[in-house]
Amino acid sequence: MDANEITNLLTDEEIKNGKAGLLLTGSGKLSKVQIFDGELVNCNFGDMKAQVIFDGKIYDVKGSKLVCPMKKFALSVKIRSDVNGIT
Repeated sequence: MDANEITNLLTDEEIKNGKAGLLLTGSGKLSKVQIFDGELVNCNFGDMKAQVIFDGKIYDVKGSKLVCPMKKFALSVKIRSDVNGIT
C-alpha cells in the first residue's frame, strides 16, 4: 500500500488510548474512524462489506458494530517522506 492511499493516519495517542481504527471498504484506501465500546462512532454501513483494523486485529463491521475479530497481527506501515508532501 502506498502512503498516498492512507487518508488519515492514527496518532500515537489514539493508538495508546484505543479510540480509533482504520476502515477498509474495498476502495483501496484506509480511513481513520472513531470507535467507542465496540462500535463505530457516527458511521453505519448497513449491509455493506467493511472491515476495521483496531487494537492489532481485523474486525468485520455489521452496521456500526465490530464483530468477528481475526487473529492478532502486527501492522507495519512504511511512510516515504517524498510522497505528496508527507513528512
